[in-house]
Amino acid sequence: MPFDSRAFGNFGEKIAIQYLLKQDYQIITCHYQKKIGEIDIIALDPQKFLVFFEVKARMSDKFGQPEEAVTSFKIRKLIKTAMWFLKEKKIENQKFRFDVLAIKLDQEKRRAQVKHFRNITQS
Repeated sequence: MPFDSRAFGNFGEKIAIQYLLKQDYQIITCHYQKKIGEIDIIALDPQKFLVFFEVKARMSDKFGQPEEAVTSFKIRKLIKTAMWFLKEKKIENQKFRFDVLAIKLDQEKRRAQVKHFRNITQS
């Protein structure tokens, strides 16, 4: 089933949301967008951390693993956008982190493998 890039991205995010709900995350919002950037998913984890997610999906290894597409530039934009979200929503004294969900789709087997990379801003 061929996808255009936006439809494929939306499909990957739906898989990400299903994964997070199974892990007892509470979805706050999706596609939070400002001039500075976009956050794919914002959720509250079971330990009450606010988590800002970047979701990357791939169908093949042609362009590398999905997580390899999360560059330092993208991480900086994610952080700046998250700071805007916190300020806009007047959220203070809230623990938060930045995670990546890397999704590898296998069309033949009609399934997805999700890798969850936690706290990507730590060295």
